[in-house]
Amino acid sequence: MLNVLLLGVVSFFADLQSEIIFPLLPIFITLDLGLAAAFLGLIEGAAEATAAVFKYLSGYICDRAGRHKWLMFAGYALSVISKPLMAFARSGPAVLALRVADRLGKGVRTSPRDALLAGYVTEKQRARAFGLHRVLDSAGAVGGVLILYFLLNYTDLTTRGIFKWTIVPGIAVALVIALLVRQPKRAPRESPPKIFDRAAAAPWWPFLICHTLYSFGMLSYAFYILRANELGLPLATLPLVYLSFTVAQVVWPFPIGWLADRLRILPVLAGIYFFQAAVLIVAGTLDHMWTLWPLFALYALYYQAFMALPPAFVSNAVPAERRGAALGLLHMASGLAILPGSIVAGLIWDRWQGAGTFAFGAACAALAAVGILYYDFTRTRQPAGRKLRNA
Repeated sequence: MLNVLLLGVVSFFADLQSEIIFPLLPIFITLDLGLAAAFLGLIEGAAEATAAVFKYLSGYICDRAGRHKWLMFAGYALSVISKPLMAFARSGPAVLALRVADRLGKGVRTSPRDALLAGYVTEKQRARAFGLHRVLDSAGAVGGVLILYFLLNYTDLTTRGIFKWTIVPGIAVALVIALLVRQPKRAPRESPPKIFDRAAAAPWWPFLICHTLYSFGMLSYAFYILRANELGLPLATLPLVYLSFTVAQVVWPFPIGWLADRLRILPVLAGIYFFQAAVLIVAGTLDHMWTLWPLFALYALYYQAFMALPPAFVSNAVPAERRGAALGLLHMASGLAILPGSIVAGLIWDRWQGAGTFAFGAACAALAAVGILYYDFTRTRQPAGRKLRNA
């Protein structure tokens, strides 16, 4: 597990850097630069769409070239450089270019990193490995929020000054990858992969459909903040709620991975999605402040299950030589579904407020869970030679 830990340390410093900047970006864009909120939406939409497409392309490239480590390094390098450069942005196009570069880096690094992570462990350890990676990634988020709180309250740094200092964790990311992360030996392959390789998705396409449906209805953190405001949460308390969410993200991933490895990935994932649907229905109908804290803590549970278990399942479902493209397809489908799903959720909010939007998220989660269980049932009834491994 040493190599898994090293990848987790990389994500720790990368997320630490991101969470120092992320809460400040909306204020920086709208107040410091005087840009419209609509432009903020354009920036985020363009950035996420770019990341979604390049997650697949980078997966294909790492399958073809077999250089997972250095492709991952290039992606992280692009992200960690673009964030501190935000301090020098003076216009909307400059911010747009830097934000797109940041998410382009995420798109380039995600699939090679996940393929590398899957290659370090056996099939029966993969859910735990992805869970452990999420623990360290989320610990970096907690650290970033705490550092930002300290910088805002106990230093004289401006927003631009804080952006500049984020180069420090960025340097740590580059050093750990370059000096410590190991590139496994590449297994021989008979022919280079195609850029659109149907074989990469053939064994698990029903799960891909369910995963895309869930992604379409996966509510972003912004809707939980809106629900908190709807219930009258004081603005001064909002950072504590955000901190509770980031802390909960550290708690959940490893137990989820351990349970999925002990049982099976798909039933555990479906059970969590069913539980999410029930919680969202309750949280959308009860108008009591006490529902907020468990809502944010449980949101971390669903989010971490969504981030850890599908890549672990897909890593088991395909051969190693197609793993990068398969993981890239998984991430791309999810990223492209979240954007229109968020627009639909926003339109529902405008019409029916939190109850309607949370019901939409619950319906998508429940339908995805039903589809996952049906797929798992039909898969396990296949002849032994055709079953996917430890999934």
